[in-house]
Amino acid sequence: FPQFFPSFARCRCLACGLRLQHLSPFEYNGVGQSGSEISRGQKAERPSAGIGASMARIAIKGGTVVDGSGKPGFEADVLISGERIEAVGPAGERDISGAETIDASGLVVAPGFIDIHAHADFALLQNGLVPQKIMQGVTTEIIGNCGIGPAPANEEVKEYFESFLQYMFGPIPPGDWSTVGDYLDVLEKCGIAVNTAYYVPHGVARMYVMGTENREPTPEEMERMKQVVRRGMEEGAIGMSTGLIY
Repeated sequence: FPQFFPSFARCRCLACGLRLQHLSPFEYNGVGQSGSEISRGQKAERPSAGIGASMARIAIKGGTVVDGSGKPGFEADVLISGERIEAVGPAGERDISGAETIDASGLVVAPGFIDIHAHADFALLQNGLVPQKIMQGVTTEIIGNCGIGPAPANEEVKEYFESFLQYMFGPIPPGDWSTVGDYLDVLEKCGIAVNTAYYVPHGVARMYVMGTENREPTPEEMERMKQVVRRGMEEGAIGMSTGLIY
């Protein structure tokens, strides 16, 4: 995944408030998918009733581990301590006394799946638990796809929400934002259950600068659009999405 999205290392992990490391999300290195700092230079508060806080030590035993590296699945135990993967290895390799045990015999144990083409931009604000994704094993959502999305938003873009976007993304949720950073802050305050990365939508950046006029932008408008995308990435977006057929 990182080889296609190298700036993924800088995006905010909105579920836990930590910075995502620049490594394969399937790589076991004792720290799972999270590093030690938030990308915007400040540590976010973790949800007080987060899933990780209530699970001290868990041993998943007897499953077939498919780790995303491309090698065949292998039988192994997975030991989790707090929010970290402590070990993946043969049964009996680690002391699991005191750990909650889950029998995964006959089942596959895999890292969380990354949904790289999600339109959950509004759904995450409606219900941050997103059970329809969590129950399928999705733990990371990539949103802002196809050149359309909720941020940045001025009055013209917000009119677009009401006339079109809500029919695709669902009802417009409560919350007020104008920049990409504002939108990510609203998501963070909601306490969502999945990691989330955002693209600056090309169509929205264009609409933000020149409305819905069907013409080429002037050089000045093009420069303003570049500034909109640049600011969005500085505020936490991982890139820009396009949907040139829309």
